[in-house]
Amino acid sequence: MDCCKITVTVSEYGGCRDAQHWFIRSLRFHRNKAVQFNTRAYGTATCVQLARYGYRGHINRAARKMDSMKKRVLITDVDNTLFDWQHFWYQTFSAMIKQVQNISGVDPEILYRECSFVHQKYGTSEYSHLLEELPCLRERYGNDVLSVMAPAIEAFRETRRRILKLYPTVEETLQSLKRDGVLIAAYTESKAFYTNYRFRKLGLDGLIDVLYSPPDHELPTNSSGNRSYSNGEYALQHTVHHHTPEGEEKPNPDILVQIIADLGASVEEVVYIGDNILKDVYMAQQAGVTDAHANYGASQHKPEYELLRKVTHWTPEMVERERKALRPGEITPTFILNRNFAEILPLFEKDNGIPTRES
Repeated sequence: MDCCKITVTVSEYGGCRDAQHWFIRSLRFHRNKAVQFNTRAYGTATCVQLARYGYRGHINRAARKMDSMKKRVLITDVDNTLFDWQHFWYQTFSAMIKQVQNISGVDPEILYRECSFVHQKYGTSEYSHLLEELPCLRERYGNDVLSVMAPAIEAFRETRRRILKLYPTVEETLQSLKRDGVLIAAYTESKAFYTNYRFRKLGLDGLIDVLYSPPDHELPTNSSGNRSYSNGEYALQHTVHHHTPEGEEKPNPDILVQIIADLGASVEEVVYIGDNILKDVYMAQQAGVTDAHANYGASQHKPEYELLRKVTHWTPEMVERERKALRPGEITPTFILNRNFAEILPLFEKDNGIPTRES
């Protein structure tokens, strides 16, 4: 591409002046451009969005052509994008807690409050030793929690076996993209152990080329119910699995940029899809990646979401930040998939026609 000059506008949305620094970092992909920054606020658009698509003449035609190049890499979120994690979590957790209540007689609100405390301790709403660490159960049953609560554990497992499945069109779409030579990676916040289990059971091991997830949570040293098999038995056989840095969470555009570099791609060659406006769409836009919102999987307005908020590992600050991001107009996806995952396919056609903001 010929050398060009780009004038971009820095937004004042939620700390997005950092977007100026993200764009500077991305210059390793665009070393042949000189960049001039205008710090006047411009709505809720970030400078990366402006740099990618152009807006009211701020970026010239040569720069806007970058997004029209053929895409060769798909990076996908997993939960509520490839399968209905919200429904899966709600059904399995509810089946277990119902049995816990029936056996112990503990007030549900006490259970929820203690579940939230344990989940926040380990940074996940899926903690395999949850029942062992609930104070109300330890006070009643001591070291016999697992044996007493065996029916609750079995209720969880039976429900998991019954309802875990991919969204419609996901398997066929991934297979089609692989046949066309698209490199497919997944980036999730779910811990390694549960992600590995679901990848194997859903048939994603090998269908996804590379997986990025946090490492597993710590196991309690005094647990009487350690996992049945060695770590090797839980490992994926075909998909390459890398761990993201401990404690790093979405939306972190730096991690996404690192993933793209690890895949040997540039941001212009990538499409990122996810269900969460803040954690997925906003992150992709900050990284300068073509974003697609899996609106068919958005879970924040489902009734089950309220139970998750009661027992979640999310802090009140995290919940409030996401609530603000969901306000109309705060973050606008570039592409919206309303029906199913297969709607991503046109973005990988040779003449994908990815529009500019002026189109």
